[in-house]
Amino acid sequence: MGKDSKKALTAIERLQALNLVSRVSSELSQHLGLEDKTLAEFVISLAESDLKSFLKSGGKDLNRSVEVAQEFRKKLAENGAADVPLSLVSHLLQLVLDTSPRIARIQSSLEKKRKKKMLAEGGGDGGGESRVMSTIEASARKKELESSFPGLAVPNLTSSVPLEGDFHEYSKDELDSQKDR
Repeated sequence: MGKDSKKALTAIERLQALNLVSRVSSELSQHLGLEDKTLAEFVISLAESDLKSFLKSGGKDLNRSVEVAQEFRKKLAENGAADVPLSLVSHLLQLVLDTSPRIARIQSSLEKKRKKKMLAEGGGDGGGESRVMSTIEASARKKELESSFPGLAVPNLTSSVPLEGDFHEYSKDELDSQKDR
């Protein structure tokens, strides 16, 4: 864990953690008939360790990673929870990922490291591509969609004459030039 995740939780983060314990306890009660705060805290701890390794390995979309859910299910089985449905396991993982303050700290720490690395490599502000969008070549899929929906692929008109309310009148020349494109 980084420096941020070793610090004590703030008051708001403690409230978020208590809310998470309550929600996980409620889910366990609904699906398995077990409502225990200590059990919920243990499940959260296991989920956070799996999510931490998933995030540090470069994982982005938990919904597309069945392996993480299966690994978490295996850990639960090793600790005495034999028949936990995979849907519950993936829901618990998503719940912990979305609401755990410790996971949020890890995510922000990893994001800072990624941005720092992008800056060090000369990748601009770390916000992705630094090229101007108009210089990017249109993909084949985009060209196909433009031909399928020509009215949606036309750029907006540049000038109009305002009428009453939200109505505008366009010049005939401008409308004709839009049809020709």
